[in-house]
Amino acid sequence: MKGPGLPSVIASVLGVVALSHILVGLFGRDIPAVMASFFKGAEEIVMLGVIFVFVLAWMRRIQPRRRGGPYAIVAFDVFGRETAVEGIRTHFRSRDVALSFARQYRRMHPLHNFAVLTDVGEARRTIIRYV
Repeated sequence: MKGPGLPSVIASVLGVVALSHILVGLFGRDIPAVMASFFKGAEEIVMLGVIFVFVLAWMRRIQPRRRGGPYAIVAFDVFGRETAVEGIRTHFRSRDVALSFARQYRRMHPLHNFAVLTDVGEARRTIIRYV
C-alpha cells in the first residue's frame, strides 16, 4: 500500500500554515483592534451616562417635591382615638400651612395629638407628619 503522495502532504501543510496565519492575524490583530476601538468609544459613552445619571439624581435631591394639594389635620385624644376638636381649621391647600397649624394646635390643646395627612379620600389618606 502506498501512502499519500508528496504533493498532497505539501498541500496539506501549506493549507494548515495558511489557515494558522490567517487565524493568528484575525485573533491577534484584527479582532482586538476592533474591540479596542469599540470599547474606547463605549468608554466615553459609559462615562457620559454615569455623569448624566449623577446629575439627574443630584437635581432630584436638591429640588423639593411638594405637591400642592388637599391636606387635612386630624386630632387624636390621649387614648389614640380620632376626635373632633371644636374651633380648629382642618382642611388646607398647602403642606407647610397645615404643618404650621398642627404645631399651633398642639400648643393650644396639649391633651391632643395632631396628624397632617393627604386628603385624597377616605381610602387613600396617608399620614405625612404626626405632631
